[in-house]
Amino acid sequence: MKLFLFKYRFQLILLIICIILSSLMNMYMAFIFKKLVDTVTTGSEQEFVKSAFLAVFLIILGAILRLLTNLSHASYMRKTMLNLKEIVFGHILNKSLTQLSSNHSAKYISIFSNDIKMIEDDYFKNIFSLIGTFISFSASLLAMFLLSPTIVIALVLLTLSSMFIPRMFEKKLVNCKRKVVEALEKFMIHTNDMYSGFAVIKSFGIEGHVHGQFDGINQETENQKYRFQKLSAWVASISEVFGGFMFISVFIIGSFLTLRQLITLGTMIACVQLTNSIVNPIQMSIQYITQIKSLRDISAKITQLLHTERQDKIYIRKPTIQDKVSLKEVSFGYKDDCYNVHGLNMDLELGKKYALVGPSGSGKSTVLRLLMKQYENYKGRISIDEVDLKEINMEDWCRLESVLHQDVFLFDSSIKENIVLHQIYSDKEIEDAIQKSGLSMLINKLPNGMETQVGEKGSFLSGGEKQRIAIARTLIRRTPLLLMDEPTSSLDQETANAVEETVLNLENTTCVMVTHRLSKPVLERYDMIFVFADGAIIEKGTFCELIELQGCFYHMYGLAEESTMTQHKDSPISYVVN
Repeated sequence: MKLFLFKYRFQLILLIICIILSSLMNMYMAFIFKKLVDTVTTGSEQEFVKSAFLAVFLIILGAILRLLTNLSHASYMRKTMLNLKEIVFGHILNKSLTQLSSNHSAKYISIFSNDIKMIEDDYFKNIFSLIGTFISFSASLLAMFLLSPTIVIALVLLTLSSMFIPRMFEKKLVNCKRKVVEALEKFMIHTNDMYSGFAVIKSFGIEGHVHGQFDGINQETENQKYRFQKLSAWVASISEVFGGFMFISVFIIGSFLTLRQLITLGTMIACVQLTNSIVNPIQMSIQYITQIKSLRDISAKITQLLHTERQDKIYIRKPTIQDKVSLKEVSFGYKDDCYNVHGLNMDLELGKKYALVGPSGSGKSTVLRLLMKQYENYKGRISIDEVDLKEINMEDWCRLESVLHQDVFLFDSSIKENIVLHQIYSDKEIEDAIQKSGLSMLINKLPNGMETQVGEKGSFLSGGEKQRIAIARTLIRRTPLLLMDEPTSSLDQETANAVEETVLNLENTTCVMVTHRLSKPVLERYDMIFVFADGAIIEKGTFCELIELQGCFYHMYGLAEESTMTQHKDSPISYVVN
């Protein structure tokens, strides 16, 4: 956290100066009280009036200094927390999907909602409070030494004994704080899952079971917070006991010295006043130090996040695809002990259209993810014009390929923004993408047209409408490589055929489409069909070649034809393979 602490040095120095001046003002007020009391006991009315006016002036000046301190603190914290959140979010955004998928998404949400808030309250704010208490303690101790060295000696002995309190509770506080953070993470993960699965919960009538799970996790979270607060209360109480001993010790010693006429009454009152500026900082510093140390695990967690990026390396720039995309003996598994695809060999030539067919779980979508460069821990080689995909700059690759994911995600924005995704396109390009994706009818009937808000995750739209928007955002980019994972699964037959026809007519675009729809007029248009089973390519060829082969595809298509003829004798052949 030191990197962020010293990021804005000007604001930091200004804040520390304000803290120092404000602390010194409190110390100087003790001398004013001394002078006021001494002038009363000596009967000097003129000196009393001067001291009274000076006291009023210092009170006003102290209020102004506290205001400046609060304003400079607010300014510094605003910049520092903005910087911290931006850097943390940037590091999360730069992670690969492999790294991101290793943790639940709610863990990253918890970093912003819980961890960073704790760092703001228990680290940054306590650091400056600790600086203020140190200045106040040091200045008041020096002032008291000038007034009465005897009192200071007794006070220092008590102060040294109180310094052992943070060390006594440090390990327990760190452990308790870590358990609180872990409990908050679990709570965030659980509530996030419940909210995401709300429709399933209602559909299957499991509200009671889910409520019971929530109660258990909620209780565990609050119990961990209670244990930490209870331990913190013990630390605060012990600190108060030591503070009380210090205060009463100064009062007793000061009274004794005053009775012996070794110091004046004003000096004793000033020492008592200064004791507040010594005892309170000691009490508070014990709490500040223990709270800061309790954040050790959270600080380490953030630091680890900022240092677990992909290794910096020099990538090859690849502005275009000139020939083909090749997969040679590619094998990959999401888990180390199991391959989802194995021994894949594919040549995807520029401008040609390829269909990936086969039962669910056969590895078709995995191939698309590998081509998207989502995972790089595969065996074999994927190359673009003989250049290894792993060596290609990610920004260049994103400009070369467009992806239509199986699970459509829409941002809580307008239809237009979800199509262009913050890029600049002409009105003609937008209209063309809308027309080709079959969105025209929807947009024409909406009062606000393309500016209509889609809601959170597209909640205001049907599944088919969301899929059309996803198709439009894919088509508008006009990239040389188009990867589509069941783009027409939520569309009616007529719209699905129109979309596939549009894709197949794209010039100079290599299209790789995962499909379960075995429609003869469409499949005949593909240059190559790859048939998958159990993570491997078991057949490949054109539609006619595969039918003549009378292998797996032939039987799949035969089942599709039989099913279609039974259900819809006059409709085009179409079947979804389960």
